[in-house]
Amino acid sequence: MDCVARHPGSAHDARVLRESALFAGMERQLPLVNGLILGDSGYPIRDWLITPFGQPANVQEERLNLVRRETRVTVERCIGVLKRRFYCLHMELRVEPHVASRIVYTCCMLHNRETQLGLEAPEDDQAPPAGNIPLPNPGVPNVAGERARTAAGKAMRLHIARTHFH
Repeated sequence: MDCVARHPGSAHDARVLRESALFAGMERQLPLVNGLILGDSGYPIRDWLITPFGQPANVQEERLNLVRRETRVTVERCIGVLKRRFYCLHMELRVEPHVASRIVYTCCMLHNRETQLGLEAPEDDQAPPAGNIPLPNPGVPNVAGERARTAAGKAMRLHIARTHFH
């Protein structure tokens, strides 16, 4: 829905959110989400961004905190699907930061497109074994970008075939 990959890994999640289109839209009451967003205690609380109670005062507040924590499993599962679909996200991207952000954006866009097309993400056992992770070849310029463009082209081709030539 909203991918912000322009910050290095050391940027705090709340800063990334504050500088996103999602945050700007929600703050201007132009909701990009029909509902609420759950955040941890590092995020600013808003009427659309719910953070946990620091010191729950009653059972209801404790339950809200518990349910909020349990939803984290869903977030982790979504990140896992993205990593299974694009195994390069399992490891450090050994490229310049601006290239790494393009790779992350491209993976997110392709993931969304594949989801729209009903393509299944690979299961855990379909990922390359840890000992055989392909490393970038520094002698070949922008290999990851070329692979991403190829994958995007294949996804679009599949979409056109399924939509217009059935």
